Amino acid sequence: MAEEVEGLLFADSTAQIGVQVVYLLIVLMLALVTNSLVMSVVYRESNLQTPGNLLLVALSLIHVFGAVNSIPITVFVLMMGGYRFSQVFCTVQGLAGNFTIVSSLCLLGAVCGSRLLLVTRPTEYLTKFTDRVAKATVSACFLPGYLAVVLPLVEGTDFRFNQGMLVCWGYSKSANAIFLVSFLWCLLSTTVTHYLSYREAKRLAAIKASFGASVYVWETLKRTAFMAGAFWITWLPGLIINIIIAEKDTATTLDYALQRTFVLLNLLTTFLNPLLYAFTHQFIRDAIKRQFYRMYLTINEAIDDLKALR
Repeated sequence: MAEEVEGLLFADSTAQIGVQVVYLLIVLMLALVTNSLVMSVVYRESNLQTPGNLLLVALSLIHVFGAVNSIPITVFVLMMGGYRFSQVFCTVQGLAGNFTIVSSLCLLGAVCGSRLLLVTRPTEYLTKFTDRVAKATVSACFLPGYLAVVLPLVEGTDFRFNQGMLVCWGYSKSANAIFLVSFLWCLLSTTVTHYLSYREAKRLAAIKASFGASVYVWETLKRTAFMAGAFWITWLPGLIINIIIAEKDTATTLDYALQRTFVLLNLLTTFLNPLLYAFTHQFIRDAIKRQFYRMYLTINEAIDDLKALR
């Protein structure tokens, strides 16, 4: 199995490189489409411009920035057979990666934290979680990201191309500490929020005491387990292998193969998060349908105008 992983991720054959390139391009397309839809419908629909959705828009913006910062470069490296950019570019990409990773974790934790407040204290959520609070929360989530950029520069961190991650990366104690704190915050927030959502569903089912209520509990359990599990699966393995590699004097090819596997897995979050945390809202889904319908009408009008010109 280890040899198969190494062969798939590090072989020079066109087919094996092509598999990774196609996967990356699909992820990039999905990330751009799903996150752009979230941002556009919230911008266009006044009823969706709520404090909670502001956090979703900020998260989508970070996902787009992160995908654009990493995936095109990774595709280029795979197709060209090596890193062809300058050291300055490498440093900028590494710092941008620090910012997006830390900020996305903080924002995802904030999204779940706001839902935790909605589940446990709905009245306070509606009255106290205002636009000002949401904007302050977004700023607070960006602050650790900024620190993960500034502190490595102060430390003089040397950013180098990492053949496992296929991006530039530099070992910085301060940035790693910030990342770990952000990860633990997100882990706690997502796990507690999904657990309390399930517990609230059970409480409501006990009040209703009907067959429909039991189905509601089961559906809530499946949804919350999937959402929490998606975070654990896409983030935890990569964190563990990065810690293992950092503690080694020399990483093996298998280490880099596992690292690349988990990095490719982690890229799924760039479009999974909007699907899980935005598209599950009925109002957002309805707004997206309306947007597609408007696009359909616009395309038809353009076709009719072309026909009229003929």
